[in-house]
Amino acid sequence: MWFAINRHGSTESHRRACGESRYLGFFPWFCRFSWLATSLIFVAGCDGFGESGSSRSAEVSVSRGEALWSRCRTCHQIGAGARHVSGPHLNRLLDRPVGGSAGFRYSDALSGSDEIWTRALLDEWLASPYQLFRGTSMNFGGISDDADRKALIDYLIEQGDVPVESL
Repeated sequence: MWFAINRHGSTESHRRACGESRYLGFFPWFCRFSWLATSLIFVAGCDGFGESGSSRSAEVSVSRGEALWSRCRTCHQIGAGARHVSGPHLNRLLDRPVGGSAGFRYSDALSGSDEIWTRALLDEWLASPYQLFRGTSMNFGGISDDADRKALIDYLIEQGDVPVESL
């Protein structure tokens, strides 16, 4: 549906829905603000009221995470059929030991760690890998935005929740 805002602040589609003639200039009071009411209903539905808002928020987070994943996929794989490339695969990352993916040769900084990957540790890692594990060979400067890191972690968890195949 197309619409254009006229000189009264109404849209063309609302004008037709309210029966206003294009040439008479008649503008019923209920049509003057119908676009505003529609906008408010839309915003209420998207702003976290009820389940539809929160599910949309999660979808936006995961889609943002997918966009951020493009920076990672040159070295890592995730999902069905993922394997080690220059970095380890990232399937089933949570609760996995740091430096503990079988079949991948980690740097001394990661292989000597006794940490377990959690959301908090992933967040810290994605913020600044070199400060968390000094001596890592991962060539990545980090993500400074908290929301972007959360979105990427959500994406990794959603996409990486597949059985790890033997490598």
